[in-house]
Amino acid sequence: MKYLRLIKYPGAKTSLLHDIFRVVKAAQPSVIVDVFGGSGLVSLNTAGIQVVYNDIDPILVNMFRMIQQHPEQIMRKLKSLLERATIPGGIGHDKKFPGTGMAREAKALRKRGGKGNPGSRDDIPSDPLELALRTLYRFNTSFGGLGNTYATRKEKASASYLRKTVFDLPEMSRRIRSWKIENMDFRDLIKKYDSADSFFYLDPPYPGKQWYNVNFLDVDFRDLATLIHGLKANYLLNVDWDVPLFLEIFGKPSFVKVYENANGRSETATKHYRRKSFYTDVIPGGKNQH
Repeated sequence: MKYLRLIKYPGAKTSLLHDIFRVVKAAQPSVIVDVFGGSGLVSLNTAGIQVVYNDIDPILVNMFRMIQQHPEQIMRKLKSLLERATIPGGIGHDKKFPGTGMAREAKALRKRGGKGNPGSRDDIPSDPLELALRTLYRFNTSFGGLGNTYATRKEKASASYLRKTVFDLPEMSRRIRSWKIENMDFRDLIKKYDSADSFFYLDPPYPGKQWYNVNFLDVDFRDLATLIHGLKANYLLNVDWDVPLFLEIFGKPSFVKVYENANGRSETATKHYRRKSFYTDVIPGGKNQH
């Protein structure tokens, strides 16, 4: 099945989407609240119900708001950048090392906006459209979706991700147009949208990973568990299976699934699979537990 994807992003849940939407379908909500929205993967692939996209990172929120408000301008500028970086004879193109064009364009974007990751607080252009463009470009052309490592003469940053984004952007912007977009702490967001007609999808930041601009502490996971226990809404939470803290805080998972590790196919990888723990009050194929 084809899924819409706007940016490469660390911790994205493409392989989990089937199980996520299996639970959502069973819950039959009127609105899905993507609490830790990140790349928007779940929100973008939700159809038929109202979407509330939220993230605490204003850089990501700005990206989606600019697509929502100015889709034609975003499309035009992305196409221009893609042409300059990848088409033979275009600006930055190198016949022998085609990936270096991406690196040059990314370097030019950094010079216009500052240093560091797209979300670092000393790296914010005053123009929100420029920031959205740079966020889209840098995540899609950097290794691992981390926004800070690009092509070298020995390695090529893949232009295929950016091409796919440009191709799918009309459909994605159509969906984003109907979203409610929030930039709130998860505690305030859950209190605002908790109702019997809502469904909370919860994919909190990975502990111990420096992938995001805002990371979780133990107290945040404990606050999340407290909020879950008092919900009127249905919910689905997914976390890594092999973290003792999660078992302590959230208890026994509702179910555990094993997925192939896309990063585990190389000779140096130590794990060829990964397990995810899911917590939910919904019984797929049956009635929910409210």
